[in-house]
Amino acid sequence: MSRRRETASVGIMHRRFVVDDQNAHWGTAVVNVIEGPSALAMA
Repeated sequence: MSRRRETASVGIMHRRFVVDDQNAHWGTAVVNVIEGPSALAMA
């Protein structure tokens, strides 16, 4: 039950993130170019 609720909340957060990404596409692209390599290196 709680697991299903977690999955639903994660899906809502993901959808909201996708919408924000579309609204601020260029800013997000710049951030991805700058932070992407360092984030991959940390992971």
